[in-house]
Amino acid sequence: MNTVWMRTVVLTALLGMAVASPLLGETAGVGDLAAFRAALEADGFLVQEGKLTAFDIVKLCCSGALASCLANNAGAPYKVYFLPAAPDQTVPNSVPWAYCLRPDEAIVLVGRTPPTAAYFSYETFLAARYSGVEQVRRRILACIGDTQNHLTIQTMDGADGTSFNAETILITTADRGIDARVRAAATRAGYSQGIVNTDVVPSSVVRLGLANEADELVTINRIFLPESLEALRAYMEASQVVLRVTPREPAVLDPFPTPILRVRGTGTTEMDLAPALEALREAILAKYQGLVSTELETSVWLEDSFDGLQRGVEMYAPTRDTIYFWTQPYFKLPAGADDFVIVYGVNHEKTGKATYSNFSLYADPALKLGVVGENSRVIVESAREYLPDHPQADYLYVWKISRDCAGNPHCLDLVNCCCQRLDLEALPDLWVAFRIYLEPETKVGPAFAEILYDRAIVFRPRE
Repeated sequence: MNTVWMRTVVLTALLGMAVASPLLGETAGVGDLAAFRAALEADGFLVQEGKLTAFDIVKLCCSGALASCLANNAGAPYKVYFLPAAPDQTVPNSVPWAYCLRPDEAIVLVGRTPPTAAYFSYETFLAARYSGVEQVRRRILACIGDTQNHLTIQTMDGADGTSFNAETILITTADRGIDARVRAAATRAGYSQGIVNTDVVPSSVVRLGLANEADELVTINRIFLPESLEALRAYMEASQVVLRVTPREPAVLDPFPTPILRVRGTGTTEMDLAPALEALREAILAKYQGLVSTELETSVWLEDSFDGLQRGVEMYAPTRDTIYFWTQPYFKLPAGADDFVIVYGVNHEKTGKATYSNFSLYADPALKLGVVGENSRVIVESAREYLPDHPQADYLYVWKISRDCAGNPHCLDLVNCCCQRLDLEALPDLWVAFRIYLEPETKVGPAFAEILYDRAIVFRPRE
């Protein structure tokens, strides 16, 4: 077992989950789930039940069950698949949320999508890859294709005609023949093909199988900025059925090719706002001219996953539905001091380049804990404080991060979070990260070259 991962039994206890427990009574499901299972079994499949359920990254990280917080998006919820082992699997999964996949298996989610929100997606990642040199599986967390997101997923009877709170089926498989058989079983059980989606696991990219040298996968459900916190809470607390479908007799393989990726970019940029952004920078520096200022450099943080996959480096599960920027160098906000950070830039949702965007303050390069953050729907009109008469001010924002906001409505209080592994009083290294999610026109993250980078300035009193 990779020493980076903690023992399965400890993690399962922390999560309070029994991975192989019966779930037919726990979810409303769609169509006739029992008939679906019967149709699969009649076609020669062994069907086991797992579930899609909440995954508290910060809780696991802060308890020590995870080595890091995996660059969590501050305040954002996640769900993952928890699956039983394959019937002939002898090598245990490293962690209860990872799974190996035979070339002729399928994993099938049967349920409803999240409630109305700014964004949701389902995505399968290469969680860990065996290193022959170290003879352990090393965590990679690289995506292997595009998501099924709220603009692309096939559903039925969603909220107000959308894909939210809608019936759906998601088939994760590497094989075209298996996909066709699962779809046929769904039809026989009364499901419409209009709600069935295929999440391709490309065998050219993933080392499929159940041996120690096989890759481990993880499937993640992200949900951001719900319209109703109560509806989100209900969704997070409810498990949904995930079926592990294994042919009793090995199938003749017909693997999918690596899917064509959605193309980033429209050719339309935010560069016409560059003079306004510079005017905002000058106004910020002028307001705090009595303080020492350090302007941080913003650059691309996480590349597309095929980059990290080829280099064998950990990627922290970046999705192609966004682009990731961060600031350097690291900085500190000393306890008891008057230091603060001003974060500013373009509101990318206002320009039409994003479904939503946000910034987060991160602490400790080893822990990678997202502490606090704010999003594009809250920061509106905040630049008017600095550029009251500028015609493009409403496309910009300014926000402060401080240990004492003193009633400033455009400010995030940096308080010591509930993570026992991090003491903000001990001055950990900090940085700001930016996410720009899902350009509506392309249904994927924008091209970074079409975006005006968000920025940050650290201010401290003169000595």
